[in-house]
Amino acid sequence: MSRPGAWSRYNTGSNSAKPQHQVANQQSQYDEDEHDAGSGAGWSPSAAGWVVAEACKVKDAMFFGNIMAVQDANFVMMNKIGYCVKCQTGFAVPQNLRRFGVNYIVMNLLGAYTDPNLPVERKDELLEAFYGRMEEAAEEGVGVLLYSFQDFVWCCFNVVCYWMRKYRWTV
Repeated sequence: MSRPGAWSRYNTGSNSAKPQHQVANQQSQYDEDEHDAGSGAGWSPSAAGWVVAEACKVKDAMFFGNIMAVQDANFVMMNKIGYCVKCQTGFAVPQNLRRFGVNYIVMNLLGAYTDPNLPVERKDELLEAFYGRMEEAAEEGVGVLLYSFQDFVWCCFNVVCYWMRKYRWTV
C-alpha cells in the first residue's frame, strides 16, 4: 500500500507536483493583485483540492484568515469587515463582496522585506501604505481580515509590522 505524497491533498494529478501558490515570481510587485482576481476566475475548492475555512480573531476588528474565509460572506458580514488584505501574492481570489462595500487590497510585506533587491525606501513606502489603511479602517469602525493561501505566517508578519509602526517598537 503506497502512502500519498505530502502535496497530494492539493492536487488531483501526480503526488510530486506542488501547489501553484508555492511558486514565487521575483518580478511581481508586492502591493498589486494578480490580473485575473477581479474577473471571478480565482481559486476554487474543485480546482485543486479542499481547504477548510479558517479564521481567528487577533483583537477587536482584526482577523486572520485563509483563502476560504475571505470568500465566506457570512463571516465577513457578521464581523463588519471592511477591508480584506491579501498578505501573500501568487494566487487569485474572486472579489465577490465588493458590492457590499468590502475593499480588497494587497500588502505582501513579508515578501518585500525578504527581497534583497528591493530598496529600503520602497519597503518603508509599503509599510506606511499598510499602516495608513489599517488606521483608516479603525477610523471608519470596520474590521480588517488579513488573509493568505492557507497559513497565517504572512498575516502575522503584517500585524507585527503594523504594531511596531503604531507603537514605535524597535527590534
